[in-house]
Amino acid sequence: MAIDLSPQRVKRAADFGAHLAVAADDPTLASTIKEFSRYGVDAAILTAATDSAEPAEMAARILRDRGRIIVVGMVGMGVSRNNMYMKELSLTLSRSYGPGRYDPQYEEGGIDYPLGYVRWTERRNMEAFLDLLAAGQIDVTSLLEHRYPIEEGAKAFADLKNGLYTSILEYNGASAVPQKSMPAVIAARPRIGDEVRIGCIGAGNFASSVILPNLQSIKGVRLQSVGTTSGAGAASAQRAFKFQTAEQPSDLLNNPNVDAVFVVTRHDNHATLAAQALLAGRPVFVEKPLAVNREQLLNCKRCMPRRCRPAAPRL
Repeated sequence: MAIDLSPQRVKRAADFGAHLAVAADDPTLASTIKEFSRYGVDAAILTAATDSAEPAEMAARILRDRGRIIVVGMVGMGVSRNNMYMKELSLTLSRSYGPGRYDPQYEEGGIDYPLGYVRWTERRNMEAFLDLLAAGQIDVTSLLEHRYPIEEGAKAFADLKNGLYTSILEYNGASAVPQKSMPAVIAARPRIGDEVRIGCIGAGNFASSVILPNLQSIKGVRLQSVGTTSGAGAASAQRAFKFQTAEQPSDLLNNPNVDAVFVVTRHDNHATLAAQALLAGRPVFVEKPLAVNREQLLNCKRCMPRRCRPAAPRL
């Protein structure tokens, strides 16, 4: 059963296969659900985004005795004690993606949970979803109807506010590294001494507020060079974070004083710059996403040293 404030979303839920789709303000909501479910709802999954506790209160009203409320979205949880107590309901919060999320040993250290103890981890959940996509058991085609060039991003968000279900932002001219420029063997650049000299391509909001302050605080890291398409942006980052030099991205990639490269530009440039840095023998950190299409992803894989290449992606 699907419930939403928007009549358009209610209709869309029915189109997607909901056995029952009802508007949240329908005065017959409770009786309709009771009639449909016979005993009331076993579990209510809240995916709304509101400070109000009304979604939780609504869930409590339609749940059967000893039913469950599972909070996925950002909702108020001030549900009244009487509604919870009289049915002896349970309230559970679901952390995004699954077990492993926010665990540094899992997400950063790569230490997986044993399959026999934790069947569905963050990675295995994602694998299952991709398998379902590949098998055609999940079809997202109808979510990809409305596309906007990135320059019309403001219009895309305005249309979402006006009832549009989804919108896709597209980058024009997303380029890939020509295959003919890829050597068969890529020599790794040795680190010199105990200091790692960082070259950062891009100095936007995320880089300036998250990436660069963290790098600046790490002992043994020197902010060597910053490169942006705008000379003013590079000069500003150089002053703010005390980079040794500011230069064009192409010059940074060829700078012999740069040991490793951070790519934090617009998404459509990530794959090209990452591949170029790999071809130059530098380790690369790329702000997500690595690529915006399959061709870019495969080009990045071809540019990696063979010992570092992952298994073929299942796309």
